[in-house]
Amino acid sequence: MMIVKIQRPLVTSGAEPMALVYNRGRKFTAHMPFTSEIEALFADGALKVYHEAKEKHGKLLIGKRVEDQEF
Repeated sequence: MMIVKIQRPLVTSGAEPMALVYNRGRKFTAHMPFTSEIEALFADGALKVYHEAKEKHGKLLIGKRVEDQEF
């Protein structure tokens, strides 16, 4: 299990906006499509959120939201 920071896309020139996801130390980094499921994580209007997550079979499984972290 790790804590990841997920940042919503602010500006995009691509056809599909992408969220930036990374853990402390940036040993894990990824761009994820900003799907309705990911968008729901930002329901409170936040620009970035922190969640428990784990990588399984090449997919990132996002768990519960945690308090803001110092990354």
